[in-house]
Amino acid sequence: MKNKFATLIIDIRKAAFLCIIMGLLVGTGILTVFLMSTERSPFLLEAIMPTGVYKRQLKTCSIEGCNGKHYGKGLCEKHYRKKYHKEHKEYFVEHKKQWEIENKEHIAKYTKQYYQDHNEEAKQYNQGRKKERAEYNRKYRQDNKEVIAKGMKQWYQENKDQIREQHKQWQQTLAGKASGKAASIRYKTQDKDFTKEIILRVYEANIKKYGTLTCYLCSKPIVNNDDCIDHSTPIIRDGGNNIENLGIAHRSCNAKKSTMTLKEWKNKKRIINNGMS
Repeated sequence: MKNKFATLIIDIRKAAFLCIIMGLLVGTGILTVFLMSTERSPFLLEAIMPTGVYKRQLKTCSIEGCNGKHYGKGLCEKHYRKKYHKEHKEYFVEHKKQWEIENKEHIAKYTKQYYQDHNEEAKQYNQGRKKERAEYNRKYRQDNKEVIAKGMKQWYQENKDQIREQHKQWQQTLAGKASGKAASIRYKTQDKDFTKEIILRVYEANIKKYGTLTCYLCSKPIVNNDDCIDHSTPIIRDGGNNIENLGIAHRSCNAKKSTMTLKEWKNKKRIINNGMS
């Protein structure tokens, strides 16, 4: 009992001493200056000041629902940085672009190494994202058909000449030729399984064999896009759309061959050549 009483007297003395010191500090203005100087150092203030006084003096974030410690301009560190980045967004975007230009090789090397180290994880992630994007795009197109159609129509009207020029250039490429010729053959033969990939393989085989695009009927180079797909054995004579039965020919040679088989065409050509000699 005696020990408890002695401890109580010591606590009362400490409290009285602290009250006197606090009164002197407040009276002289030292405490106010100290609090202002430590506003940006809340952890130091918390360590020095008694808990009750610290909680009364230290500000908290002004964002509703956030109890973070005050950092600057009425905000905690998290919201202060967020506001700063928002206000200086253009600077950070420009700085990022400049950094990417200056460190292009480093970024490429790091990206390559990262995908090598996480190849399997990247594949699984991309597959999952691919399905999600496909589902999202499908749902978006379904829910916004009228808006998309209107936008496409307006875009086409504004870029009509450019689209025509691009389509004309695309038709001159192997892919463009293959697509057009495949569509034509599908229409004529009603073969829905006939694709442009088959035509592309025929073109590639022709170029590989002759070195340049060449008529397989007369063995002369094809110029000025004067080429067409010819069936060695015509469809009306039980020929198919398989690669082995297809060849690249001049339009004039194809017209002369007509419904003859390749063998009949070669025999006719040999007879003509012998007669001329």
